Amino acid sequence: MQQLEKVKHPPIQEQASSRAVNDCSKKCFHGFGTKVSEKKLCQPKFEFKALIGEGSYGKVHKALCERGCAVAIKSLKPDFKYLERELRNLRYLSESTHPNIIEYFGHFYELGDYHLVFELGDEDFDDFLDRIRSSLINEHLNNIIFQTLEILSYLSKMKIYHADFRFINMVYLRSSDAIKLIDFGYSKIDSDEGYADPLRDLSRLGSELGSLQLNMKHKVPNQEWFDASLRFIFASDVSSLLSDDSNWLIGITDQLKRIIALCAINDPSDRENVIGMRFGLTPRYRLDEL
Repeated sequence: MQQLEKVKHPPIQEQASSRAVNDCSKKCFHGFGTKVSEKKLCQPKFEFKALIGEGSYGKVHKALCERGCAVAIKSLKPDFKYLERELRNLRYLSESTHPNIIEYFGHFYELGDYHLVFELGDEDFDDFLDRIRSSLINEHLNNIIFQTLEILSYLSKMKIYHADFRFINMVYLRSSDAIKLIDFGYSKIDSDEGYADPLRDLSRLGSELGSLQLNMKHKVPNQEWFDASLRFIFASDVSSLLSDDSNWLIGITDQLKRIIALCAINDPSDRENVIGMRFGLTPRYRLDEL
């Protein structure tokens, strides 16, 4: 198990999330304090396990804290351009809880890297969908759309523009059947330059959902799948999307088709209405019961 060395800590102020617990039954703090305002240098101990993610700016490992709780640790270099902003936004989000936002516990600095400690997802949501998409039915789509619209509704309330809202930036937790948004490195709050309405990401969600149900239809990518996917990305008219049967999974409900089409078009005057349509998406089946 790794023992953190005492090092001169770079000038990032708050060290820990205000949230005291994760969903572990031990109510573990993972070595961090409980208040955002704490300035003391935390020296948690973690045993790094498997590499579960890697990108151009850092790596993500599964790790165990001293009490044996599994967490995800995202390791970033101090020169990562958006480090300060990501930490600020995570601290802001950690002041309240939401079942579809990944839980952030705190960060520590060791051997030249910043290590951000998060709740551990069971699987990347994009990979999970690749495995189960051939078994999905309308009631599963109801669940997926309900949860992703819940996320956008919450981001709108908090005035955080995620800026990279895709299934690849979500994880799935089987115990709670929860889809959780991760990776806030590019996100912006309303005082940042380049901030946009968080519901602007409805169009990105629409193209993701359109592509998902086309994958269910075609099973494997082909020219028809590719052409239809582009129509969801560049669509400018709801009726043209809805009227072309080649755009849709056979048997998909009219309600699902309309929500997906409205997301893809993303008329600014209709965004709140689209978000509210999630409450009509019933029944919703758990995604791990296929």
